[in-house]
Amino acid sequence: MRIKRLNWDKRNVFHVARHGITVKDVEDVCSGKHIARKVKDRYLIFGETEARRYIFIVLEKTGDNFRPITARDMSESEKKIYKKKKKKK
Repeated sequence: MRIKRLNWDKRNVFHVARHGITVKDVEDVCSGKHIARKVKDRYLIFGETEARRYIFIVLEKTGDNFRPITARDMSESEKKIYKKKKKKK
């Protein structure tokens, strides 16, 4: 899935920061190779930052852009699934 632009504001920057995630972390994952799943009106993104940190992100599509809703480190089970699916690609 191609993610061209993320819409940031104070609220979502603060929210992801509460989980120890930076704007750069989210943008690294979204601009790089990642695994995406659509669930209802949200997109679940699994990927790695440039620093090889495994991140899970929830995005909401707004027109041609995406708004980060939340982001956190992947759980150990999510990492296993991500690594397995990444090898298949």
